[in-house]
Amino acid sequence: MPLIIVLSVTAIKDAYGDIKRSSDDKKTNKEPYYILRNNEVKQVLCEDIFPGDVIVIRKGDKIPADCLLLSSSNDDGICYVETSDLDGETSLKKKTSLSELSCIRDLEGFSKIQGKIQCEPPCDSFSSFEGRIYFETVFKPKARDTYSSFMPNSSLSLNVNQMLFRGSVLRNTECVYLMAIYTGRETRVFRNSKQVGLKTSTLDPHLNRYLIYIFILNFVILFISVIFQVLYSYRIIKNKKNYKHWYLYIDTKWNTLNEVIKSILSFFALYTYFVPLSLFVTLEAVRIIQKSIKPEQEKKSLQNDEKPTKQWIPMKVNSLNLGEDLGAIQYIFSDKTGTLTKNMMILSKWCIDGKIFDAYNEPSCLHQEFQNLYKNSECSNTHTEINDEFKDKILEYCRALATCHEVMISFDPMSYKPVYESQSPDETAIVTGLEKAGIRLISRTKDNIMFQIWNNEESHEILLLTEFTSDRKCMTVIVKRETDKGSVYTLYTKGADDVITKRLSTNKAVNNEMVLTNTTNALKLFGKMGYRVLMIAERIIDKETYETFIKMYRKAECSLGNRTKNIAKALEYIEKDLILLGLTAVEDQLQDNIPETIDYLLNAGIKMWLLTGDQQDTAINIGLSSCLLNNNSNLMILNDKTYRKCERTLEKFITEMKNNDEWDKENDKKKKKNTEPYNPKELTPLQRKFVEVGIRCRTVICCRVTPIQKANVVKAVRQNLNAVTLAIGDGANDVAMIQAAHVGVGIMGREGAQAVRASDYAFLEFRFLKPLLCIHGRYTYLQITKLILYSFYKNIVLSLILFSYGFVSLWSGNTLLENYFLLSYNLFYTCFIILVLACCERDISIKAIYDNPELYRQVKDGIYWSKAKRYGWILSSLWHGIVIVFIMLFMFDDNILRHDGSSAVSFWAQCYIIQTILILVVTIKCCIIHERFTILSLITCILSLAIYIVFALAIDYIFLSFESSILVISSMPDCYLIILFGIVASILPDYAVYFIRSNYYPSDAQIIFQERKINKNKYKYSKLESQNNYSNLNISNKNLLSIIDEENEGNITTATKSNDINNKNSNNDNNTNKDDNKQNKSNNNS
Repeated sequence: MPLIIVLSVTAIKDAYGDIKRSSDDKKTNKEPYYILRNNEVKQVLCEDIFPGDVIVIRKGDKIPADCLLLSSSNDDGICYVETSDLDGETSLKKKTSLSELSCIRDLEGFSKIQGKIQCEPPCDSFSSFEGRIYFETVFKPKARDTYSSFMPNSSLSLNVNQMLFRGSVLRNTECVYLMAIYTGRETRVFRNSKQVGLKTSTLDPHLNRYLIYIFILNFVILFISVIFQVLYSYRIIKNKKNYKHWYLYIDTKWNTLNEVIKSILSFFALYTYFVPLSLFVTLEAVRIIQKSIKPEQEKKSLQNDEKPTKQWIPMKVNSLNLGEDLGAIQYIFSDKTGTLTKNMMILSKWCIDGKIFDAYNEPSCLHQEFQNLYKNSECSNTHTEINDEFKDKILEYCRALATCHEVMISFDPMSYKPVYESQSPDETAIVTGLEKAGIRLISRTKDNIMFQIWNNEESHEILLLTEFTSDRKCMTVIVKRETDKGSVYTLYTKGADDVITKRLSTNKAVNNEMVLTNTTNALKLFGKMGYRVLMIAERIIDKETYETFIKMYRKAECSLGNRTKNIAKALEYIEKDLILLGLTAVEDQLQDNIPETIDYLLNAGIKMWLLTGDQQDTAINIGLSSCLLNNNSNLMILNDKTYRKCERTLEKFITEMKNNDEWDKENDKKKKKNTEPYNPKELTPLQRKFVEVGIRCRTVICCRVTPIQKANVVKAVRQNLNAVTLAIGDGANDVAMIQAAHVGVGIMGREGAQAVRASDYAFLEFRFLKPLLCIHGRYTYLQITKLILYSFYKNIVLSLILFSYGFVSLWSGNTLLENYFLLSYNLFYTCFIILVLACCERDISIKAIYDNPELYRQVKDGIYWSKAKRYGWILSSLWHGIVIVFIMLFMFDDNILRHDGSSAVSFWAQCYIIQTILILVVTIKCCIIHERFTILSLITCILSLAIYIVFALAIDYIFLSFESSILVISSMPDCYLIILFGIVASILPDYAVYFIRSNYYPSDAQIIFQERKINKNKYKYSKLESQNNYSNLNISNKNLLSIIDEENEGNITTATKSNDINNKNSNNDNNTNKDDNKQNKSNNNS
């Protein structure tokens, strides 16, 4: 029956999830769409769309398949899609149709075209696509430029810019025409829906190991019981004439196999109670309840925050299995942008030709500088050439920033103010900064961009634009501008300084050495200030160079294999001999309370690694401002690019740490599992040295890392060390790291929701990590461990009674306890008390935890799940079982007599007495282990006992009405004495151990609790003295088991009035010195 209940609960939970997913799938697959198939327009459902169908999509519709963009309602063939369901990015993405097809605006036009599409096999990448379209009918493409004749008109190359993937939504475009390429299981979104693997708690392996021990022990006692049963049965048959058990039915036919099978089945059914099956149901229920409690606890824990969140959003819990791991985190891996910072980019500085301008405080500084140069050149002939050159640099710098971006402009319908949208917040910040400086973006199309530089309007034709990628780390645009001297072809590029610097011209006449030096110094200064820096450069090219390049580029675009590499090679041809224009410095401010939160976590014994793609100086500056580093930190910088140099540097670090006694040899011996890799063969020698150095450092900062490198760093620590890891980030580039860690946390930031969806927990700001770990993690770890230990305890006590009864029942397979009691033991009698314990248990107040970060170290080191605690629970269960067995064997040896001398204790009466002792013992045991005994705990205890009494009376009345055992034993005083003796004999050692530990060997939490209680009482006494009201006041002692200090939540339990204040003062005077000495000693130990 218990197994059926466990399986039923699990099946219902899984069935609910399957039904919900099936309902969502049906809803998605039943969406209607208009398509063109076999020159016929028809309406079909989403599930009936096949490759080759031409689909009409209107604004707001979801894309039903991975489709090729044929044409758009916009004149330039551009459409905008939202891909938040795919990559989590909320910004709109621009897709461009082939210019040769963008002229077709109806299904009739597409029906006249016949051809085929050759493309790559289905894959899971949203960032790449390679294919070609071949036309079988005569088709005159719309002329794009004079160079289209280089490729045959019968075929065109396709790339990811023409692909709209399933799950994206059409925005800001009235209508598009698509051709389905991949459908169903071949779509990108389906290919990415692979199961990453269910994350499980680090306690689960321990729980599974103990379950294996329980099963082994179960089979051992089953084997022993079967052996005894067979031996006793054989002995009875052989000595049936002389055997004293004359009342037993003895079958003269003996079959050993039948006896063994009957015994196995009998005892197997009996000893199933030895396995705590109810633990799994209770554990699931507790985790579901904790999921609903955590957001409310988070809000309460932030009530006294100095900087409350303006718009509080509850924490999102995506995983129910990792609550206890929050209390055992040893390493935190964090992203920087959007995680430690606000990801609200503000353009702070300009740097042109090595000269720095304050763009934040003086937005018009560029215009003023330009006007001053213009006036100086008119008034004086000196330095005219230098002034004109600098003026041109300013203009080219502004043109580069105004053209080299992918910002889309729209207008607010209410205020008609321009609204800038881009995939990159840096680009939005730069364009917004340009607007404040007087350089305004007017319009933008696929082939043209128009902007205003102060009083002049300029229009540039966009010939080529390459997007920023993590591989190239730069963005390039080639534009054509008409001037009085003719057409000017200009290449503008911006990107990471290390990438652009390699492509600068080495000619000193082009790039002045002093300008390079000043720019390098500005770059270092911006890095120290924590700015995100982009380097800007240009190259003036002639028409012939552009024609040669565009042929190479178009040819690379048409290649089906290694298209990305071929395009990169083509760009290398023209991205060289660049002229340095300057830098942009974008500021991303730290979030609220970042230094305080990080300092608290470091003091709690958690090591933090910062993994960022920014440059080294920026990362170090963020480390200093966020308290990851301090001015006294010994910085060990590893910048080598070769294997041997890197190995030598690491060996140098190891030698220095050993010479400075920082290698912690003693700590390595004590905690070898935590500091030495478990699987050194999985690491290369260089990786092993890096990990060994990193785990002995207070903080590690990794710069210029890619998303896959972030995940590899987390895996190196997780898989090769005995350490619980947590990764936190806010963007799509953090997903791999979040999934690689034990616990993944997503920040609800400005980079979409992909990190939130991939995470186990999600909230608004990094500072919420403090209550998540130190409040929720501590409480959950305490609650879950007590739930597990108590579940094993109560089942061991029950099973010991069942096993021991075999010695007096000739191993007949009968049980001393009533059958309905066995069924209800885990289901009703002990279910509610442990459920409340596992949901409401706390050992210290929130404010005390915030004031003492060192308390987290004890939880992390296993104070709630130590071997001593586990062995203590086992000994307690064995003792309680032995005491009850002793009562069963000896207390009823001479029987209990009524007042008339007749026997009062029958089998069922003895059964009810043992059951009552068992229920009272396990209930009182649950009360003892409470650190926070609330009214709800008291109600559930009373409710559990009431349920037991009602069930016992009902069963006795229905099935044992002829005997009425309960009414008989309830009138016998001896029965109450037996029950009282059983309870006292069982619980007294537990209470004695608790008393000794709490008074002579207290934990840090108990010491802090007593200190806060004494301080609070002193405050009350001083307040009472000021009121001169001592005569009629009675104050009682607070019990550590029953009352917990709730200062932070405002639920301070009031003391009851029991003892006279004079007696209290006298007792306090006698014990003050002892308590102070004990507290001081305990504080020194902590």
